[in-house]
Amino acid sequence: MDPFDESFPEMDECMFILIQLIEFLICDYLLPWAENEAFDNVMFEEWIASVVHARKAVKALEERNGLYLLYMDRVTGELAKRVGQITSFREVEPAILDKILAYQEIE
Repeated sequence: MDPFDESFPEMDECMFILIQLIEFLICDYLLPWAENEAFDNVMFEEWIASVVHARKAVKALEERNGLYLLYMDRVTGELAKRVGQITSFREVEPAILDKILAYQEIE
């Protein structure tokens, strides 16, 4: 990611849009998903792992743009907070929950 590259502004905007999309899914859909009996916990575990992986990938970009990491930390913290409030997610693999809850403790 070279900030002097001509495509940087477009890529930068796309990064923020992707992070906003993750935040939107968490804030607007996590509770309805939890209330749905047909909701697949395995898929949710994979999704949590993907969010954690995205946060780790953004951390590698921190030296270029620390705002990505700050925004991703906020999103990860929101996910941890909401998962902790929803009792139906207690059936999710504990190791997966530990990964997401570990980021909440850091903040």
